[in-house]
Amino acid sequence: MGTHLIPALIAVGAASRLPMTLAMFAMPRARNKGLSASVGKPPETSLIIAIILTLLICLVFIGWSGIFVLVWALIAASLMGLIAMRCIGGQTGDVLGALQQWAEVAALGAALAAFG
Repeated sequence: MGTHLIPALIAVGAASRLPMTLAMFAMPRARNKGLSASVGKPPETSLIIAIILTLLICLVFIGWSGIFVLVWALIAASLMGLIAMRCIGGQTGDVLGALQQWAEVAALGAALAAFG
């Protein structure tokens, strides 16, 4: 993984942050107070730009393995999102942070599997 380390970390960073934007767009707020509630739902245009930029960053930095990394990040975040929906009925700032962390761990594992 030596020569791929920095590019892989850049792709992982991008892939792990996309789920937060997706959750803010798709999931209801669990509370009417807090950071997530104050930021609100991103516009559809912002969501599309975030998806395209994330995909491009992953592809440019680690090639087709970027798709693998991104998919695993999204799978992990989706599982966390399902837990949040079931337990508290939506997303909060803490849930968004947890989505990012789960996605990053999964993306790091996928990058290690791809280049390790």
